[in-house]
Amino acid sequence: MLIIKNANIYSVNLDGTEIRAEAVAADDGKIVYVGSNEGIRDYESSDAKVIDAQGRTVLPGLCDAHVHATWSGSAKFSCDLFYLAQTGGKKSIVEKIQERLCKYIKENPDKKMIKGCGWDYFDFIKALPNKKMIDEVCLDKPVFLESYCQHHIWLNSKALEMAGITKDTPNPHMGLIWRDKNGEPTGLLSEFSAINIVKEGIPDYDYTVEEYKEIIQIYQHEYAHAYGVTMIFDALSTENGKKAYRELAREGKLKLRVRDNYYADTAKPRSQFDDMIAEKGSSDVADLYQQTTVKFFMESGTPDMYLTRPYNPLALIAMKRPFGHRGFPHWTAAELQEIMPKLADAGFQLHTHAMGDGSVKHTLDGYINTQNVTGKRTRNVIAHLMLVQPDDFTRMAENDIIACVQPTWTAMTKGEYATIRLGLGKKRAEQLYPYGRFLKAGVLVSAGTDFPVMPPPDPFIDMQHAMTRKPCKRFKDYANSKDFMLAPKKNPAQDLVKLTDVIKSRTICGAYQSFAEEYAGSIEIGKSADFAILDRDLFHTPIEDICETKVMMTIFKGEIVFEREYDHQERANLHFQ
Repeated sequence: MLIIKNANIYSVNLDGTEIRAEAVAADDGKIVYVGSNEGIRDYESSDAKVIDAQGRTVLPGLCDAHVHATWSGSAKFSCDLFYLAQTGGKKSIVEKIQERLCKYIKENPDKKMIKGCGWDYFDFIKALPNKKMIDEVCLDKPVFLESYCQHHIWLNSKALEMAGITKDTPNPHMGLIWRDKNGEPTGLLSEFSAINIVKEGIPDYDYTVEEYKEIIQIYQHEYAHAYGVTMIFDALSTENGKKAYRELAREGKLKLRVRDNYYADTAKPRSQFDDMIAEKGSSDVADLYQQTTVKFFMESGTPDMYLTRPYNPLALIAMKRPFGHRGFPHWTAAELQEIMPKLADAGFQLHTHAMGDGSVKHTLDGYINTQNVTGKRTRNVIAHLMLVQPDDFTRMAENDIIACVQPTWTAMTKGEYATIRLGLGKKRAEQLYPYGRFLKAGVLVSAGTDFPVMPPPDPFIDMQHAMTRKPCKRFKDYANSKDFMLAPKKNPAQDLVKLTDVIKSRTICGAYQSFAEEYAGSIEIGKSADFAILDRDLFHTPIEDICETKVMMTIFKGEIVFEREYDHQERANLHFQ
């Protein structure tokens, strides 16, 4: 028996019904009592584990509804290139990367392949990355540097040779091999179909299953449980990563629920979807690991997000794109009309990466057609949703489409970045990340961090950013950016949300997205005993201090899986103090 008492217990259901209590009891991994301190006495016994919360807030186990848990291996097994532009004085970004690479290679002399992750495409507007920049540092070993967003990879000459990429290698569908004026590959590849030439074409490029098991367990303890997270949607894992999850689940070492997905690859034949349908459910391990979703990318990364109107002309010059450019969809309407109903009929949920308003609209068209054709609503999701057209809020609500948002991006997408580097202009930039407008329209909203694309995976930083749309004081550049607010001056509160809204998105809405709301996501009798015990009463914490919240204990299925016995130092604090 596990008992938590003297607590400020809070949970909320999908219909908005709030659950508040002082105490909760769990037995055999399930909640058996929710109520007062007085009532909990009937459950106390000599063998009960009793936790005195001392007035702290207790929430249901949190959900990260869009995260790349297996990508967190880059923090352990590769060279860290995140945010180098903001460090090291006036040196050029190329010099900083070369220095970091040199240091990493010297410290890891036994590595046969050098991998790195974290560089930003927009730090290279004047001169795009090329193989010569890395060759100056390393010629004898292949070097593979993935961008922070994972939409680009930068190779040296040895890596190009190993991947078999030459002047004669054609661009794959919806992928780009950058070339010089003579047609020779420069070393830069963009989008997954091109990047997969490397990742799938080089034996042993991916981490091994055993390495992934180590990566997942590190993520589980330091990036999930340390933040009260007991459920995730891993938004893109490899076959070795999936196998590692399954093995950990069967070994009893996976202490959180994982929802995984198949990747809809634009470069592969339509038979890939027949294979997904044939395999559906065969890799599931009870409620711990389920591969229930197919993920689509509806557009390229910046500067090729699909917009309804072109990028600003001056930005297009810097982006090296033609005037009138507004990006492009990766899947045609005809393709979506053919593929999506087939997947929905098989019971798959669809989860689509769409940032630009053109991409969101195009995705919605595909989803709504699918639902009309099949008569099924399989809790389809659109993730990121940077820019959304007004009529699409209503369409999402009316068709039960889930919006999966990343609130911290509101603080990271500061004025110059959105208006100039993203090429959106001031008016469009003020309308980015419309969390509040989703709620007002009646859209169900889940929340994720997209970690490690956006570190750290801290839900309480997310909560504060959602409530303020301003950088929090843990932000390294806080002194220079604290007065910035991503909002229109005439209506600054249009997308602000309440604390209870973000808790709902992080708990029951995440569980609903994962088809787990019947047994997780709220604190109710009969549900899984998943709790996050915080270091404070969250409801009496000033908004500007919510980002300082720590999780003192995380409980999953009645088992204490994390206990803060020391001042936990997150590995993923890269952009935060």
